[in-house]
Amino acid sequence: MRTGTNTAIYFRALDDSVSMNETEIIRRLHDIGFETLDFTVGDPFDPTYILRGDDWQQRVDEVANAAAKYGMCFSQIHLPFVRMGNPKLDPHYREPGYADFFEQSMHRAYIAASMVGAPWAVAHTCNFPCNCYDREESFEKNHEYYDSYVELGIQHGVGTAFENMIQGTKDGNRVRYTGHYSELIEFVDSFHDSMVKICWDFGHANETGLDQPAALRKVGKRLACVHVNDNYRTDDHHTLPFSGTIDWLSIIPALVDIGYEGDCSLEVGVFTRKAPRKIQDSFVRVAYEACRYLCTLFDQEQARR
Repeated sequence: MRTGTNTAIYFRALDDSVSMNETEIIRRLHDIGFETLDFTVGDPFDPTYILRGDDWQQRVDEVANAAAKYGMCFSQIHLPFVRMGNPKLDPHYREPGYADFFEQSMHRAYIAASMVGAPWAVAHTCNFPCNCYDREESFEKNHEYYDSYVELGIQHGVGTAFENMIQGTKDGNRVRYTGHYSELIEFVDSFHDSMVKICWDFGHANETGLDQPAALRKVGKRLACVHVNDNYRTDDHHTLPFSGTIDWLSIIPALVDIGYEGDCSLEVGVFTRKAPRKIQDSFVRVAYEACRYLCTLFDQEQARR
């Protein structure tokens, strides 16, 4: 298993709200020891957003060239996503022109994934009709929205991996579609295509309260990639593995049982952005050590089988 992380690990710092240049991020991650990358293009409102402007393809080429220079590869890309699970709840959608800009960003993100050689684009499902969803309506509306994007990805050699979300409740009702793995499996299987699989976010599953080893064994070969982070079940903290309440020692055997062949890709930007830029590398090194240890546990468990 290879060590990986998303490029958002350096996007912000305690004393710097502007993202570091992607090529500099890749250099630093290489020097620390990471092997694979998750190309994060999920925040269209970042002033340095890479898919904004007419030069976006040139900028993506620069990212691809930087990775090649340091012998790194992209295991996945994170697509832009709707806040709060539904456009009606996302305050950005009230701004003139945002909806068109978002759709343009979705198209560009799939093309960018192809340009950097990322095999998987990670997507968030949405809720319909709104924040207390209807399972059947959400299933149908997510197909209406994503079918064309899944096809766009296939045309460019990029699969779509749908992510398990945080389930949550409001007034006794569940409030997030695909918060439970049964919904996620049903939705992914309905495409009947090996280019549509699952990205498992361990933090989301922990906050939802799932039995993760059992859930992963149900997901099985549908698992294409992961978001590795921890939390305390009270919020989506995106902190380091072993610093929250997730039982990683029970998760590793489940990943081996299902024959997981992907990377260990961190998503811990909330932890690293608490550091000032001057010492942020130290935070990222600690994150790398946690990732490397998980990879070692996985490799040892595999070797024992």
